[in-house]
Amino acid sequence: MVSYGPMGRNVADVALAMKAICSEIMQDIDPLVIPISFREEIYESKRALRIGYFDDNGHVTPTPSCKRAVHLSKEILERQGHELVPFNLPRGGEYGMMLSLRILNADDGRTLLDCWKDEDVDDTVKGVYFLSNLSSKIKAVVGRLLKFVYPRFGTLALQSIGCNDVHTLWKYYNERQLYIDEVMAAWKTAKLDALICPAFSYPALPYGFAHDMLYGATYTVVFNLLDFPAGIVPVTMETKEDQKALDNYPRTDLWDRKIVEATRGATGMPVGVQCVTLPWKEEQCLRVMGDIEAGLDN
Repeated sequence: MVSYGPMGRNVADVALAMKAICSEIMQDIDPLVIPISFREEIYESKRALRIGYFDDNGHVTPTPSCKRAVHLSKEILERQGHELVPFNLPRGGEYGMMLSLRILNADDGRTLLDCWKDEDVDDTVKGVYFLSNLSSKIKAVVGRLLKFVYPRFGTLALQSIGCNDVHTLWKYYNERQLYIDEVMAAWKTAKLDALICPAFSYPALPYGFAHDMLYGATYTVVFNLLDFPAGIVPVTMETKEDQKALDNYPRTDLWDRKIVEATRGATGMPVGVQCVTLPWKEEQCLRVMGDIEAGLDN
């Protein structure tokens, strides 16, 4: 489920990187590169697309600016002639996050600990480092206790308990494949060409908060799990109005209160939207990202 991707100053930079990767030269250098050249006709197409959207996965509520970014992008795409329709991932946001955690922690965190061996552990990952150092039995106790005061972090602890046998690991991988099939079936039923949704649950955080805010990645982790191409384009910035709207942000548990605390004072921080397509549709993903970017300039 590890995913790599280029970063650029704009969508054209990212497209240029993809053109370099999807080339005969790269295919000759690395036989693992898929022998598909960059399809310029898809990237440059002016065909109107049917694009799904959602602004909340029902698991971690995005802050007002992150929701606003989705609706701003929706308006831009509609002005360009695209059709935007509501679409929610099957089983909501929690299922994908939980399954991802089970697979990533199948070895009880030992691979992560190997990576951190003889290294200084950054504060931003100290929560994950702490969990990885706990035995399965202690994780189970900690997780059940945390469920009372910090439910989602308690769930994270419980889902980070490793497998007891290979059979369970294969079961997780089978669950993943079944979920991929389920999402693709829903996608095809909705006749979607692409999807837009929050890139994260909140804008950039002040130093010292990241290690407590892992669940903000629930909007990106699910597409790593599904192995769907996804890209993020900045569309707006946190405003004073967004800050005021935080007064109405739900506070169902300590995690929600942390989100509000961390987002206070984020005025001026960039906020992006995530664009997603089906596998092997990277050019279409870049095209939607480019359309949003172009709409911001007009």
